[in-house]
Amino acid sequence: RAQIPVLVSFITGSVDDKHEALERLSKALDAAAAVGRDSVDARLVAAEARLYAALMHLSMGGRIKGVYALRKSWHGFRSLRDEDVVGESAGLSLQLDYGLGLMYFLIALAPKGMASMILRLIGFEADRDAGLASLRKVVNAGPKASIAAPWALAVLLANSLYFPRGFGSNVDILDDARGLLDLALHHWPTSSLFHMLRGQLARKVGNPGEAAAAAEAALAASAGIPGAHLYAADAASAAFAACAWADAVQLFSALLDATAPSGASGKSSGTAFEIRGLCALCYAAALAQLPGRSAEAADALARVPNYVCKSSRFDALASETATRSAKLGPAGLALLAFEITYLKRELKPMCGVVLATYAAGLEDASAEADGDAALIAGLLRAAVAVNAGELEAAAAGLSTVASSEPAHASHVVPYAQFELAELAYSAGNLAGAREWLDRAEACSGYGWQAPLELRIKQARKQLA
Repeated sequence: RAQIPVLVSFITGSVDDKHEALERLSKALDAAAAVGRDSVDARLVAAEARLYAALMHLSMGGRIKGVYALRKSWHGFRSLRDEDVVGESAGLSLQLDYGLGLMYFLIALAPKGMASMILRLIGFEADRDAGLASLRKVVNAGPKASIAAPWALAVLLANSLYFPRGFGSNVDILDDARGLLDLALHHWPTSSLFHMLRGQLARKVGNPGEAAAAAEAALAASAGIPGAHLYAADAASAAFAACAWADAVQLFSALLDATAPSGASGKSSGTAFEIRGLCALCYAAALAQLPGRSAEAADALARVPNYVCKSSRFDALASETATRSAKLGPAGLALLAFEITYLKRELKPMCGVVLATYAAGLEDASAEADGDAALIAGLLRAAVAVNAGELEAAAAGLSTVASSEPAHASHVVPYAQFELAELAYSAGNLAGAREWLDRAEACSGYGWQAPLELRIKQARKQLA
């Protein structure tokens, strides 16, 4: 089926594999067209193939092609739904539920600019909850009832474990994810993807040992996939999130060596691992935490743009963050590992030894911070204080950052304002939470903006 090369392309992170997936999807569309519109199966295949093609284009930065593929896919699914042609076939009905659910879910996650483009071209605003409900219907029917069951399970788990949340600890969401993972690993115990998701859940609940073991299991299970870089990156990220800096350096270094840029200039050829730039950024940040390696770390930070894959929607963020950190000098580099951990929401579940390691390292890195670096340190200290239950100290620190005017690190202002909104919400001050969210949403043009916009969107639903 055409989904296989799509999944492989995400596991390898290879742009070449994404192009190969697009070719396979094009062939699936040709086959569906040859069968004709009288076949409900063919129409479902065509709508689903266009949806996956949209994913491929959007993941490579092709907004226009991606949105138009979404539009065609939506028209296909909508006509099947409105014509009520699936009849009594449970399998076809579940396949339609899967396609519509995935469509609603993905469009609901689009950043503001893309969401408005989709709304103009397709004519509706997606409902994330409705999409998840359709996907859960497929999962509840079981793998024997629908071949889409494992795909729907993977999307539900990705929603619970990766996509930005609003306010709160999300305990219920993580408990649900644990149940879904138990189901997934019961039916597919050797799935590398589900083992990787198991590791992500372990990180979300503050269990670094389990996260590392799951990452290793995913790598072992993916032995038959050449260049399973996503799993190698996940193993390195698990070490990074546990503040195991030496392990993170070793793992990221091996990954970067395996995906080294081609060409004499050292610039990316555009055919390599699509989050290589982010991995290079984390490598430099972790290296800066090792004694006597600061000069190597500064050199690694300067080389991050050389690792960027131009067609990746992720790596522009890596280059931008590296450039901004370099402008802040040694203090910016010393703080970078702690800042990345916070921005990736890895700090939130920290506890025990790992939180103590993070807090101590942050204090050392903050010792000589001034200007923008001091504002970054202030935001991170406040986040640690929230974890420790020191809410008054956290609010005071966040208020200072929220009213500041940084020269380069402009992202600290809206992030501090969101944190203040969450504190207000937790205290039952809904009006205060709305006020801080309004201020955060009014900011624009800052780094790491898209994840925060999605969190604001989810928080507003909680306040509605």
